[in-house]
Amino acid sequence: MGSYRFFIYLFIITSFITRTLGSEDGIFSRIIVADLFGAMALLTFFIVEAKVLVASRLTSCFVLALCFAVGILGSYFPLKSLFEVIILLFLILIYASIITHFKSEEKLRELILAFAIASLLGSVIGLYDSFIAPYGLPRIFPTRARGEALSGFRNAGQAGAYMFTSVVVLFSFLNSRLFSNCTQRQKTIIRISLFFSILFFITTGKVAAYIGFSVGFVMYLIYKRNFKALIGSAVFVIITTVLILNIERIAPEIYNRLFRKVTTRVLEPLEGKEDNIGTHFIKSNFGGAVEAFSDNPLTASGIGGFLNRYERHEVHSTYLKIIGETGLLGCLGYVLFMFYFLKIFFVSSRQATNNPYSQFIKEMSPFIIGMIVSWAYTYHLRKREFWILYAMVTITYMLSINYNKLHKDNQNLKLEKD
Repeated sequence: MGSYRFFIYLFIITSFITRTLGSEDGIFSRIIVADLFGAMALLTFFIVEAKVLVASRLTSCFVLALCFAVGILGSYFPLKSLFEVIILLFLILIYASIITHFKSEEKLRELILAFAIASLLGSVIGLYDSFIAPYGLPRIFPTRARGEALSGFRNAGQAGAYMFTSVVVLFSFLNSRLFSNCTQRQKTIIRISLFFSILFFITTGKVAAYIGFSVGFVMYLIYKRNFKALIGSAVFVIITTVLILNIERIAPEIYNRLFRKVTTRVLEPLEGKEDNIGTHFIKSNFGGAVEAFSDNPLTASGIGGFLNRYERHEVHSTYLKIIGETGLLGCLGYVLFMFYFLKIFFVSSRQATNNPYSQFIKEMSPFIIGMIVSWAYTYHLRKREFWILYAMVTITYMLSINYNKLHKDNQNLKLEKD
């Protein structure tokens, strides 16, 4: 194993530890342990191995970064905006280096396995820390609030978003034909990781992720329309129901937090309660984004320039954050970026059913719709798991294109012989 690959695996495996190296404002308040391994991977990639990044898909990524970078000039907090752009460029380079080097099916399986290990570690530690609280046993990671399922994450919202991605990747891969090419050890790790990731995902209380997953799950059932999918769905619903019905007894603090979040974020807003905390937060937070855009339609507040200028919290939505912090210029870059991201799923849906790589992407497609829904309350461009997901999807897409070409060449060769 090359040193570059070793550091990439460490980047992925530690990606669930999102607690930053510094607690105050500054660059260290934005860096996590995984970023150190990512930086070592990039140094090794460019200096030691002297590799060159080659990927046409990078154009939309760098256009996105450029559109964000222009906003630094008019940002209310230029240094914060600079940090945001540097973080984005760093994640783009990580993504680019992965898709440049991990081009084979074997290496793709290794990447998915590394992500499965990260999800397994994050979920098992999170479940342990959450359920041992009443028994006075020592925690692995410190708590932030009573009943909050954290693991190595800074908050339960990050945990829910991460585990949503984990469940989507592992579930889709397990149901693809590529899974049959894994070793028995790889299959076991992926199955166990998926099981614990689902359990931990349920305890996180990330309502946006719950809604996104529910949308994706319904879309998946519509897409599959077969008995096997129905049985799998029934098993998932049974496990979820059993856990929910017993969580008040086995983990009362988690139950109280989940009940409070569902009440304030879902039930009370649906009832139209104006004094609801969640409703008030959404109105002020999202309203601040619209105000920032109105003040400067071209670049708005500048990426990262919204916090402490318009509201005490950053915008809790990818789409409104783009509008309120990057303006029309950022919207243009984001639309281009998302066009190329979603194009993978659209093109794969039209490829032959015997292509095992496009079939993996097709399995994931319904849940991507759910992710798009959840991003209405989650900023995904800064999340390491999104770029890991994007790298896996891009590699799979490139392999599917090569498969189609090889299949077509073989058919032409057969015709020539006939």
